[in-house]
Amino acid sequence: MAQPKQPQDLHAALTTALHQVPFYTRLWTEAVGFIPTAVPALQEWPTWAVEELRAAIAAQPPFGDLYVEEALADLAYIHSSTGTTGKPRIFPVPRTDLPHMENVYREHMELMGVRPDDICAITLTFGLPRGAWSCVQAVQSVGATILPLSSGKVTPAEKLLDVIHTVGATVLHGAGSYMVYLTRKARELGFDTRTSSVRLFLTSGEAMSAESRRYLQEAWDARVVMHFASTDLSWVSAECEASSARDGALGMHVTPGVIAEILDEHQRPVTDGEYGELVVTSWLRPSTPRIRFRTGDRAALTREPCPCGGTSVRILPIQGRVDEAVRFHGQTIWASSVEDVLTANLGAPVDFFLEHREHPERGSVLAVKLPTAVASSAGDGLATTLQRTLNVRFLVEFMDDADIVEKTGVAGTGKVKRVFDLVGGRG
Repeated sequence: MAQPKQPQDLHAALTTALHQVPFYTRLWTEAVGFIPTAVPALQEWPTWAVEELRAAIAAQPPFGDLYVEEALADLAYIHSSTGTTGKPRIFPVPRTDLPHMENVYREHMELMGVRPDDICAITLTFGLPRGAWSCVQAVQSVGATILPLSSGKVTPAEKLLDVIHTVGATVLHGAGSYMVYLTRKARELGFDTRTSSVRLFLTSGEAMSAESRRYLQEAWDARVVMHFASTDLSWVSAECEASSARDGALGMHVTPGVIAEILDEHQRPVTDGEYGELVVTSWLRPSTPRIRFRTGDRAALTREPCPCGGTSVRILPIQGRVDEAVRFHGQTIWASSVEDVLTANLGAPVDFFLEHREHPERGSVLAVKLPTAVASSAGDGLATTLQRTLNVRFLVEFMDDADIVEKTGVAGTGKVKRVFDLVGGRG
């Protein structure tokens, strides 16, 4: 992917943000008490997160004040966030943004290996949330065929698998956890996934372990490619074939028009390869430059040469979201870390969630909830393995698989919740 002309393009985006987007003038006033007269360098700008955006929308419904006012006169779409991290946020897509977004979609799809002769099955929920509709535009941008299946919330897994087989879909696009769930259902129903027409999985929306990727690859004899997209940022980065072949270890190429930073908990930059919070600046949508948005995702960056020949900065595999962790007995426990241990111990990905709850004698306990069906294979040693690997004591508890599916939401919208902190208030 070509490198953006960052000095000129970025300066133009910062100028627009400072002088035409009221959100940033207020952000500057709250951060330092005044509005700069000259455009500051990027690293001098205050960071912000979804909480500030929610406050802006509440103050000025329905969209808030994060847009160039003139662009709102001609809207192409009105969408919302999924609402998995709070109340859904309504947001506009001005018509002036569409050509820029289409260029990004096309670059990503071509980089990930989607071809005009592909039939792309979209398994994200069709509704107010933007995700599925952006996939539609992305498929259109490369001239491929759209198969709008939606998620399990709309199309049951059995029907979805039957349609994929009947029409010969070649690409499945959705959340990685839903793809794993779908694969397990296919095996339960007797589908021969290895002889299917599917050759490519496009996953986004959540972290995905190398073990889960390999599970999909081996089950379907298909390649797995990840890209990073966000309601608040549009599409940000995507894997090339070289990174995909290494289970994403080489990272995702950051698209032109985007700058990625990694900051520690004190908002200080970290060195390449060190994990922290991903902060993104994007001017892909002219109506709403996003300057130093804290995504809530844990990631790292690399500038090492890529075998594909691309020279852009790459985002290394995302470990999860900040809210997919729980603080327990002095340790930060990530759902993705628990998933790695479970997959290695059980031999395949499994549905689960973490429950941090109060205990009358210990103060609190951390339980891993697993399907009853894996109780025999988990054995008595799983709790010991978890404790030895992650350095805290876990309870291993079993419950009906259907209850876990309902609790996590894996079979519904494809958005999965795996941490329920009943002590810290995020349950």
